[in-house]
Amino acid sequence: MRIIIEEDRERGVDPAATFGCRRCGRQRQLIGSVDYEGIRLCNACATRFEMARMIGKARSAAAFVGQTANGH
Repeated sequence: MRIIIEEDRERGVDPAATFGCRRCGRQRQLIGSVDYEGIRLCNACATRFEMARMIGKARSAAAFVGQTANGH
């Protein structure tokens, strides 16, 4: 998902800006994050969500955020 970081840089997203990721709960860089219908995930969690969605383990970001780290 590096392309998202590159696109954010081109759009002028402040690389120092941070937010609280809805999945991992950590303060993360805004640059490279993804907003899924109002649910913002850091780049790492967005990557995990996309993988979970591809294999059918998460239908939506809301469902993914509701799952625990072990997938339940």
